[in-house]
Amino acid sequence: YSEPRSLGPDINSQKDEIAFTFIDDENGVFSSDKDNNERRFNMFRFNAKEILQTLRGMIVAENDEKLINTIVVLYDAYGNEIERKITGRNGFYEFQIRPYEVYNLRAIKDGYNDAFVRFQSNENNRDVAFTETVQLKSQIN
Repeated sequence: YSEPRSLGPDINSQKDEIAFTFIDDENGVFSSDKDNNERRFNMFRFNAKEILQTLRGMIVAENDEKLINTIVVLYDAYGNEIERKITGRNGFYEFQIRPYEVYNLRAIKDGYNDAFVRFQSNENNRDVAFTETVQLKSQIN
């Protein structure tokens, strides 16, 4: 499990909230005694919108040359592959990610050692969560 975070006063009141459950990707329910002094629980509905941020960056060689046709793989915190991209002529990559989650990024190119970056977006009010230039080291000395 990850560290709990407040969902705001509409859901995390000073009273007790239990059974926070998503019905589908956008709707859910929870129980709370927040509108009641007799400690009786009522059911509440909520609508949620997925918040996505952009992870973008560039893959470069040790001499800062932009590396084209580099495979860039995005993994979740547990090492499960989420998505992969191939850099174009500008060496750039871009992924859509969720805030407050941990990710791992791997850059793979023939003739270079793989590079790994681990990061976490800690804000949900930014469009660009993380910008990372990844430098690959040549296998040839």
